Amino acid sequence: MADKQMDQDEIYFEFAADFKMLRLLRDSVANLLSKLGFSSETLNNALLIINEAFTDIVEYSYDFDRTKIIIVKVLITDAGVEFVFRDFGRANEVLQRLGKNKETIQSDTKDISLIEKLADDYFIKKMDKGNELHIIKNK
Repeated sequence: MADKQMDQDEIYFEFAADFKMLRLLRDSVANLLSKLGFSSETLNNALLIINEAFTDIVEYSYDFDRTKIIIVKVLITDAGVEFVFRDFGRANEVLQRLGKNKETIQSDTKDISLIEKLADDYFIKKMDKGNELHIIKNK
């Protein structure tokens, strides 16, 4: 069987739902995007998005339970970067609001409005257990 040509590179992280891990994630992504030539504005916006998504999962999906796991995939494409945040916690009402019609959504929390403002696209997948948040940032 012939190998499929991949049109993206994927980096996989698995972290405890602990704010101490957020710095490691941010530093790793900053280093990667910098080496790939992303502009400083795109890099800074991506780091703000990561911060808000990670924080939201820790707070709303896991109630600050540091024994839980957050999986983060970073997909590098020709167009930019996609972040996939996967948790296994309760249905996250704050994240679910991202799944609403983007033209009519009224954000009442800082984290959601920041993701809406800085991401080029986003969507949430309802999973059997937990949530999967996709955030796309173009170069």
